[in-house]
This record gives sequence, structure tokens and C-alpha cells, in this order.
Amino acid sequence: MPLDRSKFGEFEIEDYLSDGILFLERTEKYRKVVRSIAVIKMRATKCDLDIYTMEFENGKFKALYGGQPPLV
Repeated sequence: MPLDRSKFGEFEIEDYLSDGILFLERTEKYRKVVRSIAVIKMRATKCDLDIYTMEFENGKFKALYGGQPPLV
């Protein structure tokens, strides 16, 4: 995927053909690594399209929303 997030596949048709797209991102912020996850597309499913921060603790990932307690 290009860094400007302009498309999700090499040929620009993969996102149309796929049933679901999960967007995983790793960024550096304030000298820390921040991991996030978002559902871009999930066919035939009403889903939350917000971006969640992922926290890795005790060998497990936890999804955090806006600094709130983990969702898992």
C-alpha cells in the first residue's frame, strides 16, 4: 500500500473483490511505537469504522478506543 494510503492493492481492484479489509498501521509518536487497527471494509456486516490503538501486554493485544479501557 502506498504511504499516502491512496489505494489498498497493487492493481486497484483487490479492495472491490475482497470480502474484508483490515488496516494495520505502525507509527512512531513521542519516541514510542503506536500500533493501530481499523476495519476498512467488511462485506454484508455492519461494523465500526473507527481506528483503534493496539496495546501489547502480557503476550496479548488489547484494542483501545480514545484512551478508554481495553475492549477485549
